[in-house]
Amino acid sequence: MQDDEVTRNPAENLRLPALKSKPRRVANHDRAADLLDALPEGERAAWATAIYAGLRVGELRGLRWRHVDFDAGVIRVQAGWDDMEGEQATKTTAGERTIPLIGRLRSELARHKLATGRGAYDLCFGRTAHDAFVRSTLRARALRAWEAAGLDPLMPHEGRHTCASYLAAAGLTPKEAQTAMGHADIRTTLNVYAKAVPGWESGAVAKLDAYLEAPGARKVRESPPLNSSG
Repeated sequence: MQDDEVTRNPAENLRLPALKSKPRRVANHDRAADLLDALPEGERAAWATAIYAGLRVGELRGLRWRHVDFDAGVIRVQAGWDDMEGEQATKTTAGERTIPLIGRLRSELARHKLATGRGAYDLCFGRTAHDAFVRSTLRARALRAWEAAGLDPLMPHEGRHTCASYLAAAGLTPKEAQTAMGHADIRTTLNVYAKAVPGWESGAVAKLDAYLEAPGARKVRESPPLNSSG
């Protein structure tokens, strides 16, 4: 068409199949706590960071203690880790970000730092202070622990989905959630990651009841239509 070789686009009105994304599960707060409690102590901090801070696996592997600011209450994501290249820049420009350090995550990280005794420039979760953990090993150890405890497992990237859902459920604005997740496009945050946390229905009932029973809502509900002749 652009080169004037055809006069009609043969793909015009072509019906394309709907895009189907791989389903990702999220864990409600109780399930997330149970999953973390079932892990060996040395594994909890990494998984807590995935679930409560939403770091990608590469970002978990590249996280150093200088990036964890206990005083300011934030984690600063500044790098990732690749098997071939080692430490590298974040996936996107938006990937370099600051994430709030919530209570349980702060506790898990503080315990882990004390247990490992590593310094500011050492890797938080590396198999050594300078070598990143192996993805399959982290996953395999967690799966064994969860199977022994009779728990339905969670994959590392599902931890990231869980974090995004918590951000939405907690009432953060879409822009704040996008920034925390490190997405270049806010539509990714809204359409892919921010799912309803399991059990949301009961909370929705409470919110709807509170709204419908408020004096202002009753007044609107009981007022006649604007075009009523009575």
